[in-house]
Amino acid sequence: MLLQPDHVYMAAAKAWIWTPPILVETAAAGAVCLFTERFAAELNSLSKERMYEVIKGFWPTADLVFESFDEQSYASFLKYLENELSHLRNHQQHFAVQNLEGTFNVIHRLQKNLSKAQAEALRALSGGFLNAEPATIQRSIELSVRLWLTLNINSSAIAVGPTFPDETPLDWDHDMSLEALAQRQFTKCWAR
Repeated sequence: MLLQPDHVYMAAAKAWIWTPPILVETAAAGAVCLFTERFAAELNSLSKERMYEVIKGFWPTADLVFESFDEQSYASFLKYLENELSHLRNHQQHFAVQNLEGTFNVIHRLQKNLSKAQAEALRALSGGFLNAEPATIQRSIELSVRLWLTLNINSSAIAVGPTFPDETPLDWDHDMSLEALAQRQFTKCWAR
């Protein structure tokens, strides 16, 4: 798996927006599937450069500078990624997105549609998936959000994989925006 050597920056509204590098697929390797043990192993052995790219992929607007980037600060997040994905290892066929770059693409598109209802966001993202069932796209969107925001969004109507007694998954209603869902969840936390 090789990264393109140059980061792509785009000028927009007099601000520079970081866009994550795209994986260059090789005939031998290709992009590593999120749901494999190989992906988990690679997460545990990331170079500082690749870890920085992964973190910037999840949070492109974060004020991170490579020279002062501390890998240990993100070790627990990488462990979270590994843990969440390991629960789904036997269910990869139920997801439209299969690799990290696809996850970043979903996240970046969702960031532009935070105030849209889930059904609208699903329609907006569906155009990027050929021959994928709506449920597989929705699962991929929810998994991307779960990894990005560490909110346990896992709508019961489309859930796959194990559920644990100490976890309360959030159902993302079709008429609710991601922004409203997150606000509702944190309002509940503050009200306790």
